[in-house]
Amino acid sequence: RKTGADFTNLRNAYIRDVAGVAESLASLEAGGRFAATANDSYPLAMLAVEFLLKERGWKGIYDYYKAIGANVEWHRAFSDSFGVAYDSFAGSFESYRQNGYK
Repeated sequence: RKTGADFTNLRNAYIRDVAGVAESLASLEAGGRFAATANDSYPLAMLAVEFLLKERGWKGIYDYYKAIGANVEWHRAFSDSFGVAYDSFAGSFESYRQNGYK
């Protein structure tokens, strides 16, 4: 709202941005590309967080950052906070992605 950008327009732009990215969410993370470039990873990560919130809600986000702040390893923090292992979530996200983010 502060920028005047409509979320739907931004979301659609991100979907277009990652349309040619064949790499999976898990592959981008495992290969270290999330830390190396924002080009593919930022829009894909935003869509993954959107899916995570839709499926698991905001409380998990709070719990995850609290755990990370307490130096819990991020895979464990993820599964403890969201009630699903990261690899399982990443697989579900790929199905969501292949279904046009619906």
